[in-house]
Amino acid sequence: MADDPSTRDLHGVTAGATMDDASSEAVTDRSTVTQPTIERYRIENRLGAGGMGVVFAAYDPELERRVALKLLGQAGASRASRERLLREARAMARLAHPNVVTVYEVGTADHRDYVAMELVDGTSLGEWLKRARPPERAIIAAFIAAGRGLAAAHAAGIVHRDFKPHNVLRRQDGHIQVGDFGLAVGAASGDPPSPPTPPSRNTPSPLDNITETGSVLGTPAYMAPEQWQGENVGPAADQFAFCVALWEALAGDRPYDGRDADAVRAAIARGPAALDASKIPRKLRAVLKRGLEPDPARRWPHMMSLLHAIERTQRSVWLPLALAGATCAVAATIGIMLVRSSHPTCAAPVLDPDHVWPSGIVVRLIASGQLEAAEFLGRDMHAWKLERAAACKADEPARSRQLACLDGVLSQLDAVASAVAKATGPVDSTDTIDPMLCTLADPPRLQRTLSPVSRELVAFEATSAAKAEAATPAMADDFVARAKDDPCALALAALTARHAKTTEVSRRAQLAVAETAADRCGDDSIISGVALAAATDEVQAGRTDELALARLERVEPAVMRVPQADQLADLDIIRMQEAELADQLDKAIAYGDQAIAKFGERGIIRWVLGYGIYVERLRISRGDDLDGVRTRLRALRQLGIDRIGADSEHVHMIDLNLAILQFWSGDVAGTHAALERQHRQLPNAKSRHVIGRVVDAAGHPIAGATVTASFALTGDSVTAAEVFRRGDDVRHATSDARGEFVIPDAVDQGVIVAELGAQRSAPALIGDRVELVVGPTSRIEGHVELHGEDPERLGISVSDLDPKISTLYSIFAPIGRDGRFVVDGVQPGAHVHVRLFSVIGSSRQPVQRIEVAVDAPVVSGIELEANTSRRELHVVARATAGDLPSATVMIFAGNVAATNLAEIARMTGSASSGVARAMRPELVPAAAKPLMRRGDVVATIAGAPEGPATACVEPSPKDDDDDPELDRKIAAHPERVEVRCVPVAPTDTVVVVEVPPFPRF
Repeated sequence: MADDPSTRDLHGVTAGATMDDASSEAVTDRSTVTQPTIERYRIENRLGAGGMGVVFAAYDPELERRVALKLLGQAGASRASRERLLREARAMARLAHPNVVTVYEVGTADHRDYVAMELVDGTSLGEWLKRARPPERAIIAAFIAAGRGLAAAHAAGIVHRDFKPHNVLRRQDGHIQVGDFGLAVGAASGDPPSPPTPPSRNTPSPLDNITETGSVLGTPAYMAPEQWQGENVGPAADQFAFCVALWEALAGDRPYDGRDADAVRAAIARGPAALDASKIPRKLRAVLKRGLEPDPARRWPHMMSLLHAIERTQRSVWLPLALAGATCAVAATIGIMLVRSSHPTCAAPVLDPDHVWPSGIVVRLIASGQLEAAEFLGRDMHAWKLERAAACKADEPARSRQLACLDGVLSQLDAVASAVAKATGPVDSTDTIDPMLCTLADPPRLQRTLSPVSRELVAFEATSAAKAEAATPAMADDFVARAKDDPCALALAALTARHAKTTEVSRRAQLAVAETAADRCGDDSIISGVALAAATDEVQAGRTDELALARLERVEPAVMRVPQADQLADLDIIRMQEAELADQLDKAIAYGDQAIAKFGERGIIRWVLGYGIYVERLRISRGDDLDGVRTRLRALRQLGIDRIGADSEHVHMIDLNLAILQFWSGDVAGTHAALERQHRQLPNAKSRHVIGRVVDAAGHPIAGATVTASFALTGDSVTAAEVFRRGDDVRHATSDARGEFVIPDAVDQGVIVAELGAQRSAPALIGDRVELVVGPTSRIEGHVELHGEDPERLGISVSDLDPKISTLYSIFAPIGRDGRFVVDGVQPGAHVHVRLFSVIGSSRQPVQRIEVAVDAPVVSGIELEANTSRRELHVVARATAGDLPSATVMIFAGNVAATNLAEIARMTGSASSGVARAMRPELVPAAAKPLMRRGDVVATIAGAPEGPATACVEPSPKDDDDDPELDRKIAAHPERVEVRCVPVAPTDTVVVVEVPPFPRF
């Protein structure tokens, strides 16, 4: 094996960039540089050579300092070599951190590229480990310092991809710096490089200190499995390499070792549980093993959490509940003393850190049930102290920019911490700014201090979730009035006030105020927050006008000024929801997974859980393996129990989703028990006092009947009223001896039903006075010819022919493995629709619907077929006059003649449906683009019927939430809403439907 030049002691001085193995591209003789200078740099002596070129010690006369000058090997060097050198330089130049080698300049002289960087007086960490045989604590301290450099790189969006001891430099004074970012790539790049070809299998090769080029980039002995496999590589790969290197430094051998690439792969595949950790300090074993997991998702959430875990093993922590971010008072005091004593010229911070995060606050927060907040805020405070100490050592002008940024971070953290300390319940303390942002070459612009109104608004937003309330109209108006002369506070006040507004127009007006004020304020975090709020509101409301699309375009540049993990995750969530609305589920799931990983990096467990549930629902809609979905949901559930408690809202939501999957698997009784545990009752915003009576068919009162009212209900073989959602609006009552009941706070619109044992009433619309007739019910039995379909992905519903009732109440039944189904609780004498539908995207994928007369206690012989369609149809809706904000699209099998909503309503159960909307150009289906004009909206319908079909389009009203009575008016006069239908040929993939304007009611 050839020596790695980076391991050599080069005249006692190591360049700021380590060298790769010698190759034909290397400059191996000083005579290759004929000039005594390169640009303004005076060459002093040659330090070393490697695969990328030669490094000289040089003198910069303008700034009067010695530098390391790295020069590409020759004028005819390969494009790949040049790109790698410049990639290294650009990556390192974006960092300004004491544990990262500083790059001063990138340039070209005589067609040869060069990089001027810090000249480090010392050697590589690998050489130091070999020669000095340092003690354990010194090794761990050196690696923690190197890890901080990696963490700074990750915060700047950079992945090193080739971390190893020989790419870490140790100065004579012991200071550690990470160098050689020649393989670095953007961690969040939207255009990753093409996947490289992994090293060929069954080919023995030395695995020590070589960096492969032309295939997988990196040093094989330290590479994460995703890097071996040529996949996109993120910060978790650096974490894996870091743990390999630290394990090697402590044990003398690498954890996953072998004679060749195959042996290493096999060792990694066996996972860390099989490793011999006897030479690793006991406290570090579990920490390093987690970082060595083959699956990146099972490693530490981010580099800082790994470093915190290592640091905790090096000191005695008496409070084990204080997790990664819960910093002990001694460490805080030492950190501040170092800032004050070692660097007396560093200006004091704008606030006293000991006041912001005083001794004992962790204990108080945990005692008050704020464990998650203690961890989150403690971690940020710990990071702030580390970065403040580092900033005080930086050169100007970076030092002033970093200190100003850190002052702004501390002011925001102080406002949130103060609010959390006073809160009476668990809060989402996620409105802080990541201190790592201040290490960027161009840190975000932040207010150094917050005004009293701003502090109050930050505190309100941090704790309002715990109060289960948003600002009242009076409170919102007061915030805005008091903030009118302070643009930063006004931006925050307008964001808060929009929640108190009741119409789309007024909410969007508040967002416009916030946008204007944020621009005047100039605080990048406020600009980013406003942009995210505006884009989120637009996509969640499904708005598609020019203002909405402009806000969706503006959000990304704003967020990239404050690129902390949770802000980037929020951007991913917006893109996920956009893609979902465009029926592009693969893209939506990819964005969702990215967001979850970033929330995990930031330690925001509630959002990891919430969006984890969301993404699993998308996977169900896509048709993923249901057992895999259950496994991931159970893993999320355990995470929720471990981190925020078994009684948390998110754990309840996971249980609800698992219960729904349980129902369609056929366990109806088990589902009821699970759903009963999930029921929570919250106040109804709009309630109605309902008085009613339960009677039998002869009009005699029925005592002891259970009455259930909700916005929507479902029945099944066990009960007349189940809720396949949280059901916070559900209300129950029991009839008295006169058959009477009262529900004082039922929802103002919805459905109500009664039952007593096996007897049930027909569902009725909620009103001020209701009479429910209870009696025996009938059963429908049938069979579904599955044609290979998974019965868990299909369901049976029975509903009334009246669309006013059928949209609010159905009876559901699962399908057995043999295709048989039984639906109990059907009203005798009724005519009903029996519908076979796909549980996956149920409203969009009906499979078959038939009308059945319930003329006997048992109606049997119902035969259905699961001929689910794989057809995808794009429908372009075009306004015949005015604007078309969006439109409801329905695809029917065969030829359908309908002209208005009343006619369509009688057939909607058999339609594949979706919503046509405007979207950003990159989301418009390629097949539809040639046919689209300005103002058109488009929908992609998955599962459209095979063969001849009909596409019907119903226009949507503009600003429909400005008229709270609109739904009532439409329900009363559906015949007034014109619907256009056009035929669809079996070979059509795109159709255009011209849509009339929505009527004025």
